[in-house]
Amino acid sequence: MIQLQEAEPDSSKTFEEVRPQLETELQRAEVEKRFGDEQEQLDTLAFEAAGSLATVATKLGLQIKRIDRFTRAGGGELGANPALITAVFSPDVLAGRELQTVELSPGRVVAVRVAAHEPASAKPFETVREQVIAAARLEEAGRQASGKGKAVVGELSAGGDWLALTKLWQAPDATASYQPRLIRRNESAVPAEIRSAVFSAPRPAGRPQFGTVVLGSGDTAIWQLSAVRTGSLASLPPAERQSEQEQARERASAADATAYIAALRAGAEVDVNPQVFE
Repeated sequence: MIQLQEAEPDSSKTFEEVRPQLETELQRAEVEKRFGDEQEQLDTLAFEAAGSLATVATKLGLQIKRIDRFTRAGGGELGANPALITAVFSPDVLAGRELQTVELSPGRVVAVRVAAHEPASAKPFETVREQVIAAARLEEAGRQASGKGKAVVGELSAGGDWLALTKLWQAPDATASYQPRLIRRNESAVPAEIRSAVFSAPRPAGRPQFGTVVLGSGDTAIWQLSAVRTGSLASLPPAERQSEQEQARERASAADATAYIAALRAGAEVDVNPQVFE
């Protein structure tokens, strides 16, 4: 049995009331679609380039960057992305016969080529003695730094003062400022490892979030997340706003394509002969 206590007439918002929201959604969709189109173009050109990264960069107007040393542990500003490491050390890429594209994060895709590869080899101990000693010391220093960092995070989480606790581990000649500030996902001045950790952390709820992360150099960094501000396209300069819109549209397009391919694979019946790939 249901008793009706009160009835309210239906109400709907006017177009002008929902216009900002509709414009934002449309802009986001357009940006993500464009990003998806350009990512697809990058994938196609990389496949057809037969190992020529310069050809792809010229056709798309992209900049080529070089990482002098990249190992199975990663390296350089690209960090230690597992998908990237797998791509770099695939046989055809190592041989220089193929380029591969890798999505490092939403809206960030790279095409990689191996310019030279030095196979792993065992060296006489005497020739690497100093390196082994230095590596052992560095590993121990990193282990101690990680432990101290976690201890500091524990004290911070318990209500400790940020400046007082972090100053204990600050170098005597350090001049860096520790004032909190807003950062963006693609802010190159902040190490990629820190950005990845911070943007993966839960949104602060009444108190800051703290954590540690190991940098590519082996150093341990302590981060504090005090606030999260939702991005607004309207606050960006026109050129930057257009770039962000394009990236968002391309991400949406890429996500749609991925979902479409996954649906096709789920509904397809394909018999694979493993011997063909041996």
